[in-house]
Amino acid sequence: ILIVSGQSLLVNSTAAINAPIDNFFVNGDSTSRGGVRVAVKDVDGDNKADIVAGSGVNQHSMIRIYLGSSVKKGSEPSQFQDIDPFDLKMSDGVYVG
Repeated sequence: ILIVSGQSLLVNSTAAINAPIDNFFVNGDSTSRGGVRVAVKDVDGDNKADIVAGSGVNQHSMIRIYLGSSVKKGSEPSQFQDIDPFDLKMSDGVYVG
């Protein structure tokens, strides 16, 4: 997941992408090539964007939620909640948006 500042993206997209707020693999899994589905929602009511990531192609169904307040550059934020909505491998992944 690559997190960039929307404001910086509007000013200079190349600079925003080269200096992201954070950049990490979900569950630290750098070998998976199924991707993830990502949405942003305030799940804990603190008026900060939280990250909702759904598992990708041919992976076991999983939704992981990260609190925006736990995002720190250079590492995967601590997980707030893991949800297994279907308890099976999903050929298309889990869409969260």
